[in-house]
Amino acid sequence: MKQPFSVSNWGMRTTPAALSVAYRKAAAWNETHWYRDDYDALLDQAAATIDPDARRKIYQEAQRLLAEEGGVIIPMFASFVAASREGCSGYTPASDHNRPDFTMIVCE
Repeated sequence: MKQPFSVSNWGMRTTPAALSVAYRKAAAWNETHWYRDDYDALLDQAAATIDPDARRKIYQEAQRLLAEEGGVIIPMFASFVAASREGCSGYTPASDHNRPDFTMIVCE
């Protein structure tokens, strides 16, 4: 948290988690040291909004603030592919690619 430039991998996260874990004022891993009350208020408002379309617009505004005024550089988004061979079943890709679960795979 004291380096002039660093790289992190936050993996796959839901929108609320992705926008909170590193960018809220009180986030433990606020690596950019970006402290914005208006940003935190948008996340709070989105969390309290039931209508999915209205919530999406609030999250888009939070993302706009990050993109235009935040200190984060997002150089890429990773695509992950999951496959299995014929005769195997039971694998479901995990929502968190950092913790795959292969315990349910059964192969003939």
